[in-house]
Amino acid sequence: MPNTKSETELLSEIKKLTDSSDIDRFIVRLPFPKQIDMRKVVIAVDTNKNISGFHPINFRKMALDLSTFIPAIFFGILELMDGYRIVSQEKHPVVNRSFS
Repeated sequence: MPNTKSETELLSEIKKLTDSSDIDRFIVRLPFPKQIDMRKVVIAVDTNKNISGFHPINFRKMALDLSTFIPAIFFGILELMDGYRIVSQEKHPVVNRSFS
């Protein structure tokens, strides 16, 4: 969507995607233009269709190591680490979330 879309228009599009039985999952890319409140958008995404893992419920499930969908980027990182036999115990990995 172009940066000129309003928050209302974006939320309407998210509702359409959420309500569509043809859509299994979708991602809302960050950052948002100034006129859009990121928190409203993140909450509007259905937890069952949230591929990014940003929704507080999905994020909480991941943090508590409960069964949930693992976001593609994080899953890819885990697969790379596994493929290169990188052990993460006793290390402090950092994932950068840029909201510029």
